[in-house]
Amino acid sequence: MRSESSGFGYTFLTVTSNSYVRGQDGRVLASISKVDYGGDGTNDSTALSSFTYNRAGNLIEETNKWYAGDGSFQGEQVASYTWDRFGNLLHQETKQYEPNGSAITTSVVSDTYVREASRSIVRPDFPFCRTLDALGPPLVMCIARPFKFMNNSSSIKQRETRMVFRVVAGILAAFLLLIDYRWRCMECLPAQANPCFWGISAVCCLYAGLGLAGGARTGRWYDVRA
Repeated sequence: MRSESSGFGYTFLTVTSNSYVRGQDGRVLASISKVDYGGDGTNDSTALSSFTYNRAGNLIEETNKWYAGDGSFQGEQVASYTWDRFGNLLHQETKQYEPNGSAITTSVVSDTYVREASRSIVRPDFPFCRTLDALGPPLVMCIARPFKFMNNSSSIKQRETRMVFRVVAGILAAFLLLIDYRWRCMECLPAQANPCFWGISAVCCLYAGLGLAGGARTGRWYDVRA
């Protein structure tokens, strides 16, 4: 790679050559980068890098070493990475070393991941907060138990209401189909007054009686639950 930059009446030329070593899966295992400042064909610095991966293919260690043009060691940087089983980066630690092996700087970065539907609550670590954590589960059980009893009572009341509905629906259906419907059919005979009115009322009575009969048998008014 060749790059040029100009400033203050001068032109700066840098030539960088990179070579890589790849594994069978195509991942880069090592690389060599040589830099020629000025483009005069002289190697001025060399960087050697190596990479280590886990079985999932995530980078777990990276080592970079720098050498001057005469081959003297200039320093080293080592970075390590920790991943979870989902491929998320949890921990990253980078250390910089001098040529004599003493550490110059250490950088540590940690990440925490939560579910999308959950919320992260940050609160101070006061003593009463720890007390609430200890008393939390018993309090929740005491509060939830009455609601559970109310839910069971509601189910019992619903079954009792449905039984009352079926009894009342059966009585009304018997009255409409056995008594009222027959009487209305007699009233719609041609000899009677207003046979059209009594005919329509008989059909309505039959419809209501059949609906109530079905409700008495199934506990529902057609497709509407009691």
